[in-house]
Amino acid sequence: MDFAYHRVAFYRDWFNAAGVRPEDIHKAADLAALPLLAKSHLRDAPLESRLAEGSDPAALVVHNTSGSSGEPFTIYRTPGEDNLLQLLRLRAARQYGFRFLDQRADLTAPIGGSPKDPVRRTAKMLRLMPVESVDTTQDADDLLRQIARIKPDVLTGYPGVLAHAAQRLPDHSDLRVAPRFVVVGGEPLTPLMRRQVERGFNAPVYDMYGTNEFNLLAWQCLRGGDCMSATMPPLSRFCGMVSR
Repeated sequence: MDFAYHRVAFYRDWFNAAGVRPEDIHKAADLAALPLLAKSHLRDAPLESRLAEGSDPAALVVHNTSGSSGEPFTIYRTPGEDNLLQLLRLRAARQYGFRFLDQRADLTAPIGGSPKDPVRRTAKMLRLMPVESVDTTQDADDLLRQIARIKPDVLTGYPGVLAHAAQRLPDHSDLRVAPRFVVVGGEPLTPLMRRQVERGFNAPVYDMYGTNEFNLLAWQCLRGGDCMSATMPPLSRFCGMVSR
C-alpha cells in the first residue's frame, strides 16, 4: 500500500481524493474510507499513471484477459514478478506429479501472452516443459485426433471441453490418449464433468483456480478427499496462495 501510494500516480490520486494516506490504514475496518475501484477506472486511466514511476512499458511482461466477464483487461508485470508467479504455478503442478520433460496438450483458448514471458522462454531454450495448443473450436472428433497426435503426458484445459471430448473417446478405439493426469481450470468443474473426464481419459483430474491478474490463486489439495461430493469443493480442500 505504501509502495502504491508513493510510486504509482493513479493510486496516489485515489488516496488523496479520499483524504486518506497509507499510514491511516491500520485495520480492515479502515479500508472503508477508500472508495471502491472498478476495472473501468484503471482501464480508462493513462498507462503511465498506472505503472510504478521509472517503469519502462517496453520491458514489461504483458498479459491480456479474455474479456469473458466484461471488457478485456491488460496486465503489466516486471519479468521478475512474472517469473515468480509462473514458478509458483509450476510448484503446484509438481505436486500432481508434473515432470519437466512431460509433453503437455493445452485445451484453452489462446489469450495472448507475451514473448517476454521469462519462464516459458527459458523452458523453450532448454527444451523443457514442451506444450502444444489444441484448437478447441474444432469438433470433438478432430480435437481427439489432434490430442492423440501430440501424445501428451499431461492434459490441461477447460473442463467443459475436456468432458465433451472424453465422452467421444469410446467411438475412437483406434486412438491412444493416455495422460497421467488432467488439470482443469477457467470455469467451474462440476461433479459430472469430473466423472466424465476421469472415466474418459482414465486419469485423475485436478482443479486449479487462477486469473490473469494474479496467476494461480488456489489449487486442489491432494489430501483434500473426494471432491465429487459437492459442485464446488470447500475452501479447506484447496492449497491457497496469495501473491502481491
